[in-house]
Amino acid sequence: MKKSILYLPTSIFILFNGCSWNELFVVKNNSDKSVIISYKIEPLQKSGFAIFDTSPTSYHLNKRGNINWEKQINVTDTDTSQFNLTITLPPKSALIFGRLNNDTYKSHDQYFINGRHFNFIRMEIKKENEVITIVKEQFDNFFKKVKGEIIFDSF
Repeated sequence: MKKSILYLPTSIFILFNGCSWNELFVVKNNSDKSVIISYKIEPLQKSGFAIFDTSPTSYHLNKRGNINWEKQINVTDTDTSQFNLTITLPPKSALIFGRLNNDTYKSHDQYFINGRHFNFIRMEIKKENEVITIVKEQFDNFFKKVKGEIIFDSF
């Protein structure tokens, strides 16, 4: 009986933690040169949760091109407006600019549970003499889902 009581808190913890997952929205820079990423998001609605926020994170990529969770990079937003962000992404790194919690991403215009809001408006990715412009309606033409990450990876 005492053993059962000891295992009960652990079982409850696993039960509630094991059900949660994130799908990440990521731009990967596999090239040897920095790229400039500028994107605009909508302000949060009166209720619900934004998928894209104003606090992106960045990590180095490992040799396979996957995110190295042990090597976070400090990136700075050089745009001074609240819902426009401009970030210089170093070579061999990834920018995580959005998260979808406890839902499965299918397309930008799907119904999202728990009041999630696809608040992406536009993104520009500048690499040397090339500029790629992505608008909300074309988001799924550029970003592809791979193992729980919705990735733009063309460098």
